[in-house]
Amino acid sequence: MSLGSRARPRRQDELAASLRPFSGLRLRSGGFFVAPRIAAPLDPIVRLEGVSYSYDPGAPEPLWALQGVDLAIAPGEYLAVVGHNGSGKSTLARLLNGLLLPTRGDVWVGPWNTRQALHKRDVRACVGMVFQVPDNQIIATTVEDDVAFGPENLGVPEEELQSRVDEALHAVGLWERRSRPPHQLSAGEKQRLAIAGVLAMRPRCLVLDEATALLDASGRADVLATVRRLHAEGVAIVAITHRLQEAAEADRLLVLDHGRCALLGHPRDILSDTDALARLGLEAPEVPELAARLRRRGLELPAGLLTPGELAEALAGQRALLR
Repeated sequence: MSLGSRARPRRQDELAASLRPFSGLRLRSGGFFVAPRIAAPLDPIVRLEGVSYSYDPGAPEPLWALQGVDLAIAPGEYLAVVGHNGSGKSTLARLLNGLLLPTRGDVWVGPWNTRQALHKRDVRACVGMVFQVPDNQIIATTVEDDVAFGPENLGVPEEELQSRVDEALHAVGLWERRSRPPHQLSAGEKQRLAIAGVLAMRPRCLVLDEATALLDASGRADVLATVRRLHAEGVAIVAITHRLQEAAEADRLLVLDHGRCALLGHPRDILSDTDALARLGLEAPEVPELAARLRRRGLELPAGLLTPGELAEALAGQRALLR
């Protein structure tokens, strides 16, 4: 793999001088920033404190994309974020790693406030981002070189770079395609390549902004399988999605409405409340919606049914009671 000379870290002595006031940072050989582990294992990776954002804050009556959002994302958590178009989902995603800075309030990534320009690199190494259109994140002529681009620009030493690239390609199932040009990949493979490029930077949190929206069923299944594996390995996942059935797999579900936090809780509780979802302009997944209709027809079904298997089992129990 050709590493090229796209970016070079500042000299280590210069970095050390600039970082003396910030005892939380460490330097490895090669002079690049390394995000320290947060001291307490239960401390959140990301915290939003009273966050509001406007794309035209100087206007006489600014329009707020987000308003007064408080949120904490825990290590290893799987958080899904849903909402109607214009609810603030993508704005929230871009605030999590400093692509946008809050108009009001603060976003903290570990010990760093995203407003601190000195720590921009640390924030983005800790919270990785995958967008809806993977072609916007692909810049190299081979799969392998594309995955190397991010960690190389973080200043990862050459002897470590190859192992990071290999691990990321194996994690997303693209090892066999490492020498291919990215334009020869399918849409699902391109999205997995975008994920691999972020994984090679070893983030603690992966943000997916509608990462499956443009994929067919096969590509979507491949990406979701990759996300499940990463979550099982301890990577925190924040999945922005309009597919409520995908959101059902999360540990917690956040529903945004006109830039505000409308609902936050377990997906089973939220997705089974079909009336609340309808009031927020969202269509409930098929199983909770069908269960709600059957209840209105007099069947006594338990709350929180999400999967076809759960509904079938509940209906079988009803049949047994009627015999």
